[in-house]
Amino acid sequence: MASPEEAARPRGRGAPRQVSFRRVVVQAAIAAALYLVVLAISGVSAIAALIFGVIAFVLMIPLGLVISRVLYRYQLRRWQRRQAGG
Repeated sequence: MASPEEAARPRGRGAPRQVSFRRVVVQAAIAAALYLVVLAISGVSAIAALIFGVIAFVLMIPLGLVISRVLYRYQLRRWQRRQAGG
């Protein structure tokens, strides 16, 4: 039997999928790693680049969750309007 969360989840062709916490963490890690590489190439000391990379990673997780939730809600409303024929 499906849980209430699964029952409320939209189904069907083109239904938006909610972004998982794991995906947000992976995206934040990739962005922080790229930020770290850019800082290292630009001549910033390794310790400073590492500190800024960790700070960027920590800040990108909540930011990524908020952005993902806003985008999901927007896509869900759009999908629901299409399903209703509007």
